[in-house]
Amino acid sequence: MKRKWLYILIASLACVIIAILVTLQQLSKPDKVVQTFDEAIAEESSEPLNDMLVVDDDAEINNDSIQPMLEYLKKNNSSHQVIKDGLNEQIEKDNFSATSQQISLVEDGKKWGIYPDYKLHVNTAFIKVSGQNENDEVNLQMEGLENTIEENDDGVYGPILPGDHQVALTIQNNLGSLTDERQIDIWGNDQVSLIIDTDKLVKEDETIQRDIMAALDTFNSDMSKWTTSEFDLSTFTNVAGVMESDQMMVDSEFEMLREHIDEIQSQYEGAIVNLEDFDISYFNGNWTAEVPAFVSYDEKIKLKEEDTFDDASYQSVRLYELTYDEDANEWLIADFVDTPAIDNEYQDWENTQDMMIEDPPVLKWNRTDEGTTI
Repeated sequence: MKRKWLYILIASLACVIIAILVTLQQLSKPDKVVQTFDEAIAEESSEPLNDMLVVDDDAEINNDSIQPMLEYLKKNNSSHQVIKDGLNEQIEKDNFSATSQQISLVEDGKKWGIYPDYKLHVNTAFIKVSGQNENDEVNLQMEGLENTIEENDDGVYGPILPGDHQVALTIQNNLGSLTDERQIDIWGNDQVSLIIDTDKLVKEDETIQRDIMAALDTFNSDMSKWTTSEFDLSTFTNVAGVMESDQMMVDSEFEMLREHIDEIQSQYEGAIVNLEDFDISYFNGNWTAEVPAFVSYDEKIKLKEEDTFDDASYQSVRLYELTYDEDANEWLIADFVDTPAIDNEYQDWENTQDMMIEDPPVLKWNRTDEGTTI
């Protein structure tokens, strides 16, 4: 009697074992891997794939680094279909070795020590960064990666999993720190190019633009001080390359007129900058900028023989050339050209910055004073 029960127990156990083995076999089929992959794409859920992906290098694999690949395949159905067709073809041919396709089925050891363990082999990619100036220090970060991406001597970053990636670039140079964020598709190639336009980043940088506008404003204000200081060039506080010979020439001109002038008044009323034609460039280790602006001065001159002031006010379109002085850490005026304004040209400019001054100071010089007064 006891032996009969023992046979029944052994038979029941055998049935359980067979059922478990059949279940494990079903779970271990390559079709199941493809099904899990498709479901992960549809749900944009990277967790089921975390232990299912393999690569030939040290590319980072985690839930966050897998996500860009799922997002790319969900948005690009044709690429998804190509991958599915390739995986199904491998199953039909019973060929589970890595292929040139972006994702392929491979046999990676044994699962539970019995059945083949099928994984998804992913061909990783690299990013080639170019276009930076010789003094730029570039750092590249990618959303979802815990570790910094390694860069080789040729400016190539990687390896990384393919997909729709958010890339953050930081460029450090003598102007400061610049940032550039890009969305790039990495798919179908083992290397993609990312070209940096440092000049464009510098031009669009709000801090640099603000510094240049401040340099213009300082120069324009100093122009009034110069006019009411016996034309002393030292009143310009942010110009490059003023020579003593320049001052001698100015002094000579003013001495010819001094005895006829009783008083000079100058009021810098402000400027309107044409940002549409604002340009910054880098050449031979130097940063330069060009920018035009509409400037307005209310000026009066009283001659010695006259009882009233003559109006010497003027408005002009002033084209500035600036250079960045790395030692002084500031933008300096290298040159400028004034063209008399005809009819408020700034009204035709589409992108402007208004730097007009409310209640600007009036600077004065007269023959009895030692210098500029307000």
